[in-house]
Amino acid sequence: MEVGIVTEESLTTVLRQIGHKRRQGVLELVYSHRLVQISFIQGKIVEVRHGARDVAEEVLLRLQDAGLVPVAFSWFVDPAEPTGQSYRSLYISLVESGYSVDEEFYKNAIKQCLLDRLYDLDLSGNARFQFRVEMVGADREFSPTVSIGQVLLDLVALPSNRERFEKLFPNTDQVRVKRTDNPEGVLTAEEKLISGLLSGSMSVALLQKRVMLSRFYFWGGVLSLFERGLLCIATDAQVLEDKAAVPHDNESPPLRELLKGAVIAGTEAELLIGAITEAAAQAGEVTEAELALRPNLDEESKSAATVAQPEEALPGRGRSERWSLRALESAAAVQIVAILYVVACVTVPWFTWAGIMEYFAH
Repeated sequence: MEVGIVTEESLTTVLRQIGHKRRQGVLELVYSHRLVQISFIQGKIVEVRHGARDVAEEVLLRLQDAGLVPVAFSWFVDPAEPTGQSYRSLYISLVESGYSVDEEFYKNAIKQCLLDRLYDLDLSGNARFQFRVEMVGADREFSPTVSIGQVLLDLVALPSNRERFEKLFPNTDQVRVKRTDNPEGVLTAEEKLISGLLSGSMSVALLQKRVMLSRFYFWGGVLSLFERGLLCIATDAQVLEDKAAVPHDNESPPLRELLKGAVIAGTEAELLIGAITEAAAQAGEVTEAELALRPNLDEESKSAATVAQPEEALPGRGRSERWSLRALESAAAVQIVAILYVVACVTVPWFTWAGIMEYFAH
C-alpha cells in the first residue's frame, strides 16, 4: 500500500506507477474535511468521488444547466445501488420520461464531470494519500475510462490556461463572444462543439453551460478559437443586432427547441409546429366562409360580424359560440321529440281502449 503527502509531484509519481503497472484499486486522498476516492481499472481512471456527493446527480445538474432536461425533473436514487449503476439508472429514467438525450453525448457529460472533479483536487500538501488494491465495480457501458497520461499532461497545462482565460474574460457572466466565420480546416472535438453552438453572440458563462465541457477543455477550446481568429468578443452593437434579428433572447430557447426538449421530439415536434402554423393561417378565414354560407344573413349583419372579428382576435371563441348554438338547437329538437313521444304513449292507448269499449257497448 503506497502512502504519502498529496503534492503535485507525489500525485504524479503514484499515478504513473498505477498506469504503468495497470493496477486496479482505489487511491484515497484524505483531507481534513472530506475524502476523495479515485478508482482505477487496468490502470485507467473510471471514477472520482468527492465525499458522499452522488456522481449521477452532478451529471443531471449539468444537463439541466445546459437546458436539455427541465429543472423540475427528478428520479429516485437507491442508496444501495452500486456506484457504476447510477449512471444507467439516470439514463433509463430520462428515456422513460421522454427526454431524448443522445447516448454518446450523455457519456461525454459523465466524462467531463469526472475530469472537473479530478482537476479540482487540492495539491498543496494538505492531505495524505493511500492506494489499496481491490476489485472496483463499474458500468462498462456508461462509466468513462480516462488515460492517466492525458490527465498528467492536462494538469501541467491547467494553471497557464486558467491564467490566460481569466485575463481574456475577467467576467464570464457579462462578456459575450461571437463566431467570426465558419471554421475551416482541422478542429478538435471541443472546438467543433463550441463553434457549432455560436450562431450569434452569447455570454461566456452560458456557452460553458451549453457545451458541458470540463473547465480545462472549455478554456483550451475557446482560447484556440480566439487565437485563430474564429471567435471574437462581441461588441454592444453586435449584441443588439443579434437580439433584433432573433425574436427571442439567445438565452431562451425558441418554441421549436422547447417542444423538442419536452416530451415530444423529432418528427412529432415538426408535425405539431406545422399544425400550429396552419391553424394560425386559416383561423381568420373560417368566419367569413361560414357567413357566406348563410343566405338569410343580410349585408349589414355580415359587415358587423366582419368588423367585430379583429376586435375579438379569438377565432376559437367564435367557433365555440357557434358550436354552442348548434348544440342548443339540437337539444331543443330532442326535447320536442321526447314530449311528443310521451303524449303519444298516453293518448294512443286511451283512444284504442275507448274504441273497443264503444264496440262492445253496441
